[in-house]
Amino acid sequence: MLTTLNELLVELLKQAYASAQAEAHHVLKWEWRLGLWRLMGPRRRPTEPPSIAHSRRTKLAVACVQKVLPVWHAYWPENAAPLRALTAVSEALRDWSIVDPYYDILEEVIEQIEEAMQEVYWASRAGQSAVEALVVAIDDEQFKDQGQMDEGDAQTDGPNQDAAGNAAVAFARGTILHPNSDPAARLEFWRWYLEEAVPSVFDGDRLRLS
Repeated sequence: MLTTLNELLVELLKQAYASAQAEAHHVLKWEWRLGLWRLMGPRRRPTEPPSIAHSRRTKLAVACVQKVLPVWHAYWPENAAPLRALTAVSEALRDWSIVDPYYDILEEVIEQIEEAMQEVYWASRAGQSAVEALVVAIDDEQFKDQGQMDEGDAQTDGPNQDAAGNAAVAFARGTILHPNSDPAARLEFWRWYLEEAVPSVFDGDRLRLS
């Protein structure tokens, strides 16, 4: 049976969605994602085993990757780099005290995705989302108060983003500066993120935010 989400989380999700709706390009700003991570619990220390909070953040990152895997497969059906990263996520959580092999996998995946970036940059961000999900599994989210990390920022590149921010770029066919970028699709992604993805890591029911 799914649990009822606590009132603080529900209110945060509602405010975050209202912010994304009101923003000109429907960007869910970094501060809202950061607030959700903090609500899940404290950041994991390198010497600690995965906590419930860390597992939730990892699950959320993985959900974002899975949301945009079709984008990746549409351009690179033979390139399994994102799937390799996703497979390594569960392994890294299991072998949490032995991180070196997973950093090696991370480097291999990054190399393949960088090649894709030279071809169709916005679509390659689906692969970068998988990279960031593996980073979360090995370590945790970045927990940095950096507004410049919003996906719409002209100076923001994939490696400076979380899994969700990269996935949003892929889903919307580009950052806000891309001529084919779709603001409606960007809002659709963030609505899914707030209504379904975040509640799911708390084993909660889907929300209706509007």
